Parts: sequence; C-alpha cells; structure tokens
Amino acid sequence: MKSIDFYYDYGSPTAYLAWTQLKELDKTKYHVSYFPVLLGGIFKATDNKPPGAVPAKAKWMFSDISMFAKKYNVDFKMNEAFPVNTLYLMRGAIYAKKKNLIEEYNKIMFRSMWESNKNLSEPDNIINALKNGGLESQDFLDAVENQEIKDELKVATSKAVELGLFGVPSFIVDNELFFGQDRMNWFLD
Repeated sequence: MKSIDFYYDYGSPTAYLAWTQLKELDKTKYHVSYFPVLLGGIFKATDNKPPGAVPAKAKWMFSDISMFAKKYNVDFKMNEAFPVNTLYLMRGAIYAKKKNLIEEYNKIMFRSMWESNKNLSEPDNIINALKNGGLESQDFLDAVENQEIKDELKVATSKAVELGLFGVPSFIVDNELFFGQDRMNWFLD
C-alpha cells in the first residue's frame, strides 16, 4: 500500500482539485494522511507569494484550474470571496483530525468553498456548512479558540516548512516532495 501525505489549505483551489482525486483512490492500494496547514503561514515563512498576486500568473492559473476541473469531471466554481482567510477553517481541520472527522470536514469545507461558492471567512457560513454537513458547529466554534488547537496548527505549518514545503497542495510520498495537483501523476499509478 502506498502512503500519501497530503498538505493542504481550503483556500487553495488547486488543493481542492487534488482532494477530488485523492478521495476517490482505492483504499486497498493507497493510504492518504491529511495534513492541514495554514498557507499564509507557509508563504510568510518561505517568502513566497500567492499566485494570484501576480496578475499574469493569476489569469493563467484560473484558466488552468478550469481546464483541470473539466479533465477531472468535477464541479468547480471560482469563489467570489477569493482569497479567503482560512485561519478558522484550518484550526477546525486540526480539531476534526483529532476527532477522526477529517474526511467529513474536508468534504464539507472543500465543497462549500469550491462547489457552492460560499464565503467561508463569514462565521455564519461556516456554521451553516457544518450543520448542513452533519457536524456539531458549536464543538468547532469552541475548538478554534482553544489555545492547544491554535498551537497545533502553528506547529503543523512550521513542520511543513521544515519538510521543504513552499505552497499547497503538496504531497510527500516515499520521502519525496511533490508540489501541485498537476504532479500527482508522478506518484499515482
């Protein structure tokens, strides 16, 4: 069985595309471990910039994302609130991982952001997404203000940088770093 460590932030449309493919993998052949990180923290630590900050790159990237969404045959709507502050979403992911709810939480957040075009920097939209997805929103609201959860997200983000990450989606497979959803063909059969 091949192990894939998936590093992601819900604010990345390419992380969403990667997730759409990873969630469909044969679980008898692949094991995906989810590593939520704060993309803004990675950018700051590595002096990297979001692709959308470079106008020509942004224009190309949005076209590229649409092309891959069609290739993968997945729903995709560019989020009108992009770029979204995902601090609370990613803290929620740390909590979800601790509670063994990460796959459900990923589904709710990625779909809300990139299929339903919800502005997930708005607390009411997060609460509604959680409720509609069958998760207890108050548990997550409490958790995202918990110092232990805050610290765990910082540590996870710092560890990702130590591993060489400079953006997401990133994958570590057999101790090798792959960056970008368009590089998954190098480790998927």
